[in-house]
Amino acid sequence: MLVLRKSALPSAVIDHMRGEHAFDIGVVRKSLALDFYGSIRLINYIRKHSTSASTVSSWTRQSVPAFLDDETYLIPVITDDSLLYAFGDDDNDDDGSAAPIQDSSSFSSSSHPADQRILELERALAESQQKVAEVGEAYNQYRELVHKTFLSEDKDKKVLDLIEDGWDLDGYYGSYAEKDIHETMLKDTVRTESYRDAIYKNKDFFKGKVVLDVGCGTGILSMFAAKAGASKVIAVDNSTIILKARQIAAENGLDNIITFVRGEIENIDLPVDKVDVIISEWMGYFLLFEGMLDSVLDARDRYLAPDGLMCPSRAKVRIAGYDQHDEIAENFGFWDDVYGFKMSSMKQMVLRDAEVEVFEPTNVITDSAVIHDIDIHSATPASLDISGDFTLRSKRKGTLSGFLGWFDIEFGPNPSTVSSQDINVVEFSTSPFTTPTHWKQALFKLREMVEVNENTEIIGVFSYRKSKESKRELDVNVSFSVRGVSYSQDFQVR
Repeated sequence: MLVLRKSALPSAVIDHMRGEHAFDIGVVRKSLALDFYGSIRLINYIRKHSTSASTVSSWTRQSVPAFLDDETYLIPVITDDSLLYAFGDDDNDDDGSAAPIQDSSSFSSSSHPADQRILELERALAESQQKVAEVGEAYNQYRELVHKTFLSEDKDKKVLDLIEDGWDLDGYYGSYAEKDIHETMLKDTVRTESYRDAIYKNKDFFKGKVVLDVGCGTGILSMFAAKAGASKVIAVDNSTIILKARQIAAENGLDNIITFVRGEIENIDLPVDKVDVIISEWMGYFLLFEGMLDSVLDARDRYLAPDGLMCPSRAKVRIAGYDQHDEIAENFGFWDDVYGFKMSSMKQMVLRDAEVEVFEPTNVITDSAVIHDIDIHSATPASLDISGDFTLRSKRKGTLSGFLGWFDIEFGPNPSTVSSQDINVVEFSTSPFTTPTHWKQALFKLREMVEVNENTEIIGVFSYRKSKESKRELDVNVSFSVRGVSYSQDFQVR
């Protein structure tokens, strides 16, 4: 597999390819007669597909790969990829790199008068400056081509210059640039059909309205809103998936209604002062993992009209006692003897990290309790860190080996406005008793398991807050008592 190092200077990358992979990009450029843009496509193709050196070297001018005519490979795979600008429009060097400045030792005083050495150095400097200017001009032409090809700024002046500003994606936004995660979410019929139904069954609340979609992804919610009669939809995302979303909207004839804006909602200005509806699929595992609700609340405070509508409008976090003692004991004991070695330190991770999975409803041994009820119209970021009291009662004899968590979602009215009270309410749940979703459930496994009988009371406090290490992760504590004996344990959702 051919790996183009992304952090080194172009010359170092070229030397690395020659030395480690026996691959000469200059030779390939000449054999395929690649111009500047062909070279751009070649580099982006290799970076995206990790193509082997032997495969690339086998290509000939008579069998030019189809991707060399594919404009999508003009989009940089890596932000600020210096290798993309290592070749000028008329760069004909055999080795694919800029000609080096003559070594200063060749200008020694023994063979050159001082004036001659100065002239030589000035000539070398001028040649280098010319080379920089040529590469800079090639870069500007490349950026302009990508901008015109993919962003069509002449069609929509509100679209931000994605390429010029760069994508500066962290791991969170980068993960949403991939196809698989969007396919998973779209195939989650509980999720997607609930949003669709909430919008289509309430078209009167969307017709002629301005709608904001926070974290638009592929744009599916924006298109639902447009189809429901919205006069304008503003779709915001900080992932490169917004490029695809814009193409999808155009493919479906909705690009005259939907305006795409790249960036974090907290750090951009929208082309409108107020919106009538905010839609967003902000939920993460155990509801608040990912920390996206903070962004939605920021958008609400800045842009939602006083009588506006939040979709969804309410979320509830629930927990119940769970009996999985055999599986937990087996998982825990595995680390006592791993091919003859003890790995006891790994046990801490078994108990510390919440396990996200679809769990068997038959193992739920208590009733459930709501530990957090969030009104999206009035919640504040500070109110998302909570300590919720709970009382559970066991439904049968068993072993309390953990607490299972999930959430319920409601698309309902704005409690402060009369006009939205006749809305058609749509709900869904990620409970183990309903159709599984991609959110699954979260199991918090106990260090000390507790035997319970039918009707045993479990009283406690379930707390969670944003992690100090990452605002997108959760620190959790469960403190509870059974028959007068107290227990407490810390967890993480990450």
